[in-house]
Amino acid sequence: MGGSPIALLVMIIGSFVLSIGLQNDTVLAQTAVEYTLNYTVNRNAVPQVPFNDLTLLIDVGSDATDIEATGDSTTIPTLYDQQSGTVLITTSASQLQLKITSSSRDSAFGTVEKAALLHNKQWAWSHGFDDNVNFGPSMDLWEAKGWAGSINLIGELVSDTRDEPWIVDQANAIRRLNKGWSLAGHGWKSDCSDTNIEAIEQVYGLLDTLVSHTDSNRPGYFPTGFAAPCFIADYHPLVLAMRDAGNTTIQFNESGDTYMMVVDPGATSVPTGAYQFKSQLLDYDAPIGRDLRIDFGTFEEVKSAIDWAANNSNASTHIWYNTGGHGNHETSHAPVLNYIYDTYGPGGTDEVWVAPSDHIYSYLLVRDNSQVTLDSIDGGENPPPESDPTATSTSTHTLTPTSTATQTLIPTSTQTPTSTPVSTLNPTSTLPPTLVPTDIFTETPIPTATQTGTGNQGCGELLNGDFESGLASWENSSGSFITPGRIENGISVQSGSVSQRVSAQPGEDFQLALYYKVSGETIDSWFGFGIDYLANSSEISEISYQVTELEDEFVRVDLTGTTPPNTTDISVWMFSMSENTFVLDDLDLSWMSCEPEQIPTPTPTSTVVPTTVPGEPTATPVATGTVAPTATIEATATVDPNPPANEYMIFLPSMIR
Repeated sequence: MGGSPIALLVMIIGSFVLSIGLQNDTVLAQTAVEYTLNYTVNRNAVPQVPFNDLTLLIDVGSDATDIEATGDSTTIPTLYDQQSGTVLITTSASQLQLKITSSSRDSAFGTVEKAALLHNKQWAWSHGFDDNVNFGPSMDLWEAKGWAGSINLIGELVSDTRDEPWIVDQANAIRRLNKGWSLAGHGWKSDCSDTNIEAIEQVYGLLDTLVSHTDSNRPGYFPTGFAAPCFIADYHPLVLAMRDAGNTTIQFNESGDTYMMVVDPGATSVPTGAYQFKSQLLDYDAPIGRDLRIDFGTFEEVKSAIDWAANNSNASTHIWYNTGGHGNHETSHAPVLNYIYDTYGPGGTDEVWVAPSDHIYSYLLVRDNSQVTLDSIDGGENPPPESDPTATSTSTHTLTPTSTATQTLIPTSTQTPTSTPVSTLNPTSTLPPTLVPTDIFTETPIPTATQTGTGNQGCGELLNGDFESGLASWENSSGSFITPGRIENGISVQSGSVSQRVSAQPGEDFQLALYYKVSGETIDSWFGFGIDYLANSSEISEISYQVTELEDEFVRVDLTGTTPPNTTDISVWMFSMSENTFVLDDLDLSWMSCEPEQIPTPTPTSTVVPTTVPGEPTATPVATGTVAPTATIEATATVDPNPPANEYMIFLPSMIR
């Protein structure tokens, strides 16, 4: 967690231990003895990654002197902490040799630990820029701190001849690459319509061309990341298939809103608090979430996420916080960078590792797939007998550096009137082929204990559905704001989603009633509302209502459904990626019957035949009484009538990404 603002070169925090076979005896030398410890770092099981660095902590006792390390016959910087008796080494070498002089040797002598994060940092932060344009000034701010991030490129917009400062084309991409920035794909087209492997391969071919250009001086580097355009969930299985096929170097996908990753091996839970539902355990088959509030959120909102990551990281929990954004937001980015640098970076506790996401991902793959073996200890008397190394993962003591460091270890990261028409919907939900993180929230605390998402705790209440308390209890991950509604307040949904998580149980019938109106010249894009069925933080399925007609007066709509098996929560959401004025008010969630002590698991019911399109929910309007509904919903089809898993939409003045 964040400590006092004392500049330290390296914060030595506990990591997980790789225990090498030792004996219990302590050998006390009468005089100082020179020892040579020989290690092998086997990376044969590590997937293809551009960064092979691994940070090791080696126990050499509290009276070591004359410390020298070489890796593959090349000198390696070391950092010795006398209090813990540990030497820190970061290396990409396969053969490691550590020479020390010591007058004592206990049973832990030579034990090696693989640090949870590079340089044994306490937590990590990465940032990526999307869509090629207007983020040069922000990139300059990163570089001024000695940091770098990722450039997520739309392939068709990259020119091999244009060299203008407002856009990252071939020449500019190579210049930034040479300054430590990483390159990643963000689709080939600029309209989020290329959800196919061929398009991703095409953009990866472009990235390879940039990296291999004669002006590039990043030998050994290659791209491994992908940022899903418009956060569309359908990209993720494509990325996994490409990763497994190995025809490209792609390794991971950034999408969704679980942007706080607990990266410790063997971790079984995430920290509680404001960002509990934005957190996930590291899963190499899941997407890496992205927090976009660094562009449009207030400084205090972004600061709360930064502080949560820092304050919940400790000897056994290391958090990776991943953010994303676009150009023309340097005035928002500058105070964030200054705060991180001065509080948790080199100007403060120096506990955070700031690097491109592919560097952090590479480190984790190397850490979890490499083997470190103590081959021998030469020198002194009665060396421990050879034994088979046994790897275990446990958390260890906290280490504190002292003034006895033998060499300086420099971090290498550049690293919303009266009688109104009614439309009643009886949707069904089909299980999607993959589980995708959902619900784009900000840090607003969960309002009541019944809505903490602990699972099967009864059916919760939707709070502040009339918006008379502003946006209290709602998670606003958009440009939405309070506006005049049916009677008093309503909400105008713009540029993203507004949502609220409510506890639920499987097999419970419910009805969501709300009012909306839409103004504008034409319907220019997708907007509507719906409910996600969640199993803890993973989406099982969803129902949604797409608004397709302008409505000058408020129209009432009722969504009815039954929660499917395994439901622990639902998320009520409103979403817009349109320039229309979309106002909603008086949302009311009613449970037909819900007994907290019962945990039924029936199959979801519906009066509609399920769609045959895998993973797509259906919703058919049914008129009530004699009044024809004025609100309509489009039938589910393969042309994406639903929002992209109600995740973030990414905007530019001239395009939506």
